[in-house]
Amino acid sequence: MEKLIMIKCPSCKDDFPLKRKELGYKVCIKCSTEEPKVAINTVNGQGDHTWNDVLIMHKDQVAGISKRAAETGGRQKDYDYDNQD
Repeated sequence: MEKLIMIKCPSCKDDFPLKRKELGYKVCIKCSTEEPKVAINTVNGQGDHTWNDVLIMHKDQVAGISKRAAETGGRQKDYDYDNQD
């Protein structure tokens, strides 16, 4: 297994992987202002013509979709993405 080469975050001076910088990120995860994403698995089609898909979106987008689905589907509560166990 390859050992990660660590560099210093220019913002907080903690270590973070050089690979992260090579991918275009300038700071560590802790200092990042980017919000986490949520992956939603879907099954589409019917019968022998089904396929799976993965949708990647911001959690506020998912919360809005979940809320509308709960309202139209008669559910009382939508899923809380901030408190996953």
